Amino acid sequence: MGMCRCGNGFIFISPEKLELMGMDLNERQKKIIKFIEENKRMTTSQCAHLLNVSNDTALRELLKLRSLGLVGQKGVGRGTYYTIK
Repeated sequence: MGMCRCGNGFIFISPEKLELMGMDLNERQKKIIKFIEENKRMTTSQCAHLLNVSNDTALRELLKLRSLGLVGQKGVGRGTYYTIK
């Protein structure tokens, strides 16, 4: 599920509904959203481990989700992590 801002609060949106809204998430992106929902945050290294990909590939997936407005980036450098926006 993803989370979108609605007025003063947030609503949760399942990956299926995101697809209906024109946000066609791939399987990796769905795994990332699910992980962040369950763990509240994710680092690039955690993402790479979860998806069994390189850190560069994990970062590309996280940045794509950020560009869609689904995740937010906190911190800088080695302290960077991602949360549901």
